[in-house]
Amino acid sequence: MKRSLQRGLTMIELVIGVVVVGMLSAVALPLYREHGVRAKVEQLVGLAHACRASIAQARPAGRDLPACQSLAATTATQYLAWLQVAENGAITVASLGLSDLREAAWTTIALTPYKSATEPLGPRDGWASIHHWRCGPGQHHPMPRKYLPPSCQG
Repeated sequence: MKRSLQRGLTMIELVIGVVVVGMLSAVALPLYREHGVRAKVEQLVGLAHACRASIAQARPAGRDLPACQSLAATTATQYLAWLQVAENGAITVASLGLSDLREAAWTTIALTPYKSATEPLGPRDGWASIHHWRCGPGQHHPMPRKYLPPSCQG
């Protein structure tokens, strides 16, 4: 009797392999895309934090609030639509409507100064000291929270 040796894979083994790869890609690809959007949003948050540092230096010295537009112009990010500083020092950053930003396109992030644990700094508070800053979605066209970095969740 001759004994035959099995070489290669059977059809069922190939089908199982294809199904496993398909399931992994169905889970991994959306997570990978979402992570890419988060990294792009992180650039915008970093720009807002850099502007916050300029404001923190200007307020105690009694200087005018920096516009931060020059900072935005020198920072290399292709996702910034505009950056605005309000009278009270609140910073709003808007993202461009690029397709690779997905749901984060044309949305805003706000970085707001607070004079106490619960009360935001008002435009008439003058040069009151800043207790803390709170980062989160902007008021108009807010950034979806799932794209905000952990430092900007509250």
